[in-house]
Amino acid sequence: MKSGNTVTSFFTIIILYLYIYNPIPRWTGIGFGALFMVISLVYVLFYKKEFIRYLRYYKTALILSLIMIPYVYLVININGKSDYQVVVDLIIWVIFSTCTPFWLIKVFITKEKKIIFWDKILLVGFIASLFSCIALFVPSFNSLLREIQIDITGGHSEEQIGFRFYGLAINLSSAYGYVQGLLASLCLLKLDKSHKKYALYFITLTLSVIVNARTGLFPIVITLVYLTIRSIVKLSFIQLSKIVIGGLFAFYIGVVLIRYLPGVYDFVMDFFDQISDMSEKGGLEDSAYVRMIQYPSTLEGLLFGEGHSLYGIGARDSSDIGYVNQIFLGGLVFAGLLLIYEFVIFKSILKWSRDKVFSTIFFVSILVFNYKGVNFYAGAAYIKLYMLYYFVLLYNKLHMRSNIFQV
Repeated sequence: MKSGNTVTSFFTIIILYLYIYNPIPRWTGIGFGALFMVISLVYVLFYKKEFIRYLRYYKTALILSLIMIPYVYLVININGKSDYQVVVDLIIWVIFSTCTPFWLIKVFITKEKKIIFWDKILLVGFIASLFSCIALFVPSFNSLLREIQIDITGGHSEEQIGFRFYGLAINLSSAYGYVQGLLASLCLLKLDKSHKKYALYFITLTLSVIVNARTGLFPIVITLVYLTIRSIVKLSFIQLSKIVIGGLFAFYIGVVLIRYLPGVYDFVMDFFDQISDMSEKGGLEDSAYVRMIQYPSTLEGLLFGEGHSLYGIGARDSSDIGYVNQIFLGGLVFAGLLLIYEFVIFKSILKWSRDKVFSTIFFVSILVFNYKGVNFYAGAAYIKLYMLYYFVLLYNKLHMRSNIFQV
């Protein structure tokens, strides 16, 4: 019986890894997410009564998402554009936000006894970070990972590729780093509760963020600020000193580890140089992400959109900012619907979850990450994780299983 639980647990870890990180094998050309989406749709057809029971609690968010699909389609048609991939992305987003989490919970997660949801997710994230760390220090392993995955570099220059893209996942330079940063921030909260086993998790997770997507440091910084402020209020000077010294030591070790890796040190330090430049006179206007802040030229376009995005259209006219692209696509109406959707989900999570701090950090981080890319409705790792968390909490509510699936 014990060996059976071990096999089930091992298989669950593999499925969760493939669901969250979705590596795309070169020999298939499609990720496991597409396979899971099809399987979950079929599964829902056989268990539609129970699925509908779940949707009753999700109905407000579902209605909002279903409104967005025909709205964006109409805006694209009215403006004579052809960016219909966005409509497809929205449909996939709805499936990934409903059917796939339902299937994962019913078929895999609930088959284990006494599972702690975030402990399982942290283990999955730790495994992902090990791939990144080994790839960072063992060039031959890194070459192997790049060889078996399809275009993980996303068209970046050879110079950038030289010190980024370490891991077994899709979107290494964006969503992967973001979810790793969120899990690292959760490790900090667990370490604060004297769960010392998460110290190693935190180190490897943070390193996987630093060498892939520096924006993923945001939730870590926010968590450190929260813990520091709370510590000042509650802890003695000696206890606070231990935390500060420990944090500085961990930072020093991290810098030492990356200092002698070609390109990586410069890549990390460039992040702080950019922040410094933005604080200097004229630096803010020259910042790439400030230049990317654009708006439609007409009031009609601002309110209802122009039916296209600015992502990757040209060196000066393009914008990577999610909010800008969403406004150009469907105006303030579309951007507003997306924000309302996120707030509805967050409100339910905050109501059902025991850990209000991490749930809030997760939500705020999503809002920040959408500035760095079009992430609200994409198949980003942290969006899928966020919706899985939502449905796990909903499962608790419907089945009175509050003893599991908690932080």
